[in-house]
Amino acid sequence: MGAIDLAKGIFRAGTTDTRMDILARSPLYSVGLNYRHGTGHGIGAYGLVHESPLQVRIYKEEEHELKVGMFFSDEPGVYIEVMFGVRLETVLRVVEKNLTYAGRGFGPFYGFKPVCLVPFEPKLIDYDLLSREQVEWINSYNKEIVDKVGPLLL
Repeated sequence: MGAIDLAKGIFRAGTTDTRMDILARSPLYSVGLNYRHGTGHGIGAYGLVHESPLQVRIYKEEEHELKVGMFFSDEPGVYIEVMFGVRLETVLRVVEKNLTYAGRGFGPFYGFKPVCLVPFEPKLIDYDLLSREQVEWINSYNKEIVDKVGPLLL
């Protein structure tokens, strides 16, 4: 749920990386859970696992403005000792959103576009835990994968 909530987030230009973390953690917080790692990190060309400047994590003191064209990982998870652990991971790109009222002095607004087109396995999802908007996002994301990647596999 948190990976989807972050991926579908919309925010004003000037928003910083650390402020986005709550979008991914909020569904876990609502049932008393958390994870002990950052939600995401910058992706780059220099071979570093956590490339600066982006660090999507609530525990980071230094903030970095999200700008169009930046890439970062979206990887919330939950781990319950001696029971199980789940971690979803994808890569998002910051994009400008063309919203109805953004041109009236309130914008610009940004959002995210998934870059890694790897589907979420529907058989492993408990749809009763998702909102209608989250299910629509998954269906749209998986359809985009079928449309763009599917023909390459045939």
